[in-house]
Amino acid sequence: MLTDVLALVLLQLALGVAFWTAVTSSKDLSGGFFVLHGATVALCLVLVWLSSGTGGGIFLRKGMGGDATAGGVLSPVSPRFLLVAAIATAVAATLAARMHTPAFLTPSKNLLFPPLSKNLFFFLSLSKNLLFLSFLFSASLLLSRVSVEPFRSLRGIGPIWLGVGLVLGALLFGAVYCAMNVGHWYLVSASLPFGLLVRATEAFAVLAAIRATYAVVALGVVARGSTGEGGEALAYILDPMRDGFFFWSRVLWGLVAPLALAPFVVKTARMKSNQAATGLLYVGLVFVLVGELLASYLTLRSGLPV
Repeated sequence: MLTDVLALVLLQLALGVAFWTAVTSSKDLSGGFFVLHGATVALCLVLVWLSSGTGGGIFLRKGMGGDATAGGVLSPVSPRFLLVAAIATAVAATLAARMHTPAFLTPSKNLLFPPLSKNLFFFLSLSKNLLFLSFLFSASLLLSRVSVEPFRSLRGIGPIWLGVGLVLGALLFGAVYCAMNVGHWYLVSASLPFGLLVRATEAFAVLAAIRATYAVVALGVVARGSTGEGGEALAYILDPMRDGFFFWSRVLWGLVAPLALAPFVVKTARMKSNQAATGLLYVGLVFVLVGELLASYLTLRSGLPV
């Protein structure tokens, strides 16, 4: 269970960081920013593979990729292929961004790549495109899991609700991580426009609101109104003698706390107080990390998009 929770959270972080980095403007940010995020995505994905181990884990477990599951469902693409492809594109994105850093833009280095070095943004554009591919592979891997084991035995309220919940968690995790690093980057480059930080904090605020609203609808309306397995699963995680403590901790730290913090982060960013905004984003990252860890545990126990 512990390794499955770790693998799920790491894949969500990789997916979220890859997406938000791919859609971040490279006009004002240095190559080092994209190197950091590409390396983060690659490292998370490698750890997903390692946490799966020889037993298959949650993402490599037998029953996917051409192997029949208990219900006879076949996955058209091997999960190992998706994970390897996600890792390879993340590593390639990191190397491409590295080519844009000052160490690779000296005259002596430029002799190795004379046609490419004339366009300073070629490597960053390539890096962003590769990260978007890594996001697509990671998202495909994550969504392919919701209709097979271990989630197949945990019906919850259906694979669509579960898949959307997992993706929203990934996007929220990636949004707060990327926004925090954008705020930190003002220490590296004082010429960055504050619009970058404002947009990053607004994305975090919007995702925090959407994530909380989705949880209320999925759990408070759909699961609570279900008379089948969804209602039973919700009753199980609400039971104080079972997972009730973890559920309410998840709600407090992973949903309510980020939602309450988000307006203050956006306000400080709009006031051009990047240090205060970055400090609040550090706190937000801790909230989201704790919340998504608990959410992954509860999801693996109930099959609900907690």
